[in-house]
Amino acid sequence: MTQIKVKNYEKNGNGADYLLETDVKTLAVFIQDFFNSEGYQLEDGTPENGGYTKGNLGMRVLFGGFANRFKFNVSITSADGMTSLKLMKGMTGASGGLIGYTKMENEINRIREKIYNSFSQ
Repeated sequence: MTQIKVKNYEKNGNGADYLLETDVKTLAVFIQDFFNSEGYQLEDGTPENGGYTKGNLGMRVLFGGFANRFKFNVSITSADGMTSLKLMKGMTGASGGLIGYTKMENEINRIREKIYNSFSQ
């Protein structure tokens, strides 16, 4: 467990916002390690401002919602001695129809809660 402390946590329809007691670099390393442990890879950007993906786009195009494909964007910034993490869906899941959309909603719920629960309370 990390020593990052949560000061505020808010869910939203697109992801979640976290206000934390840590620095940008520590949080960026933590988030990258978190996503890697979940099978995601940094596809674009940097650990501080980038997109993490899991699954194969080609398979998603061919098989729709039966193929797993997820993308999340993160933005980590600092202000007034606190660090902000914005977790956002990088896709809607609509390319997989109702099945894909439902899978994306389930995955954002799982990821945002798992990130929250991994911080010191």
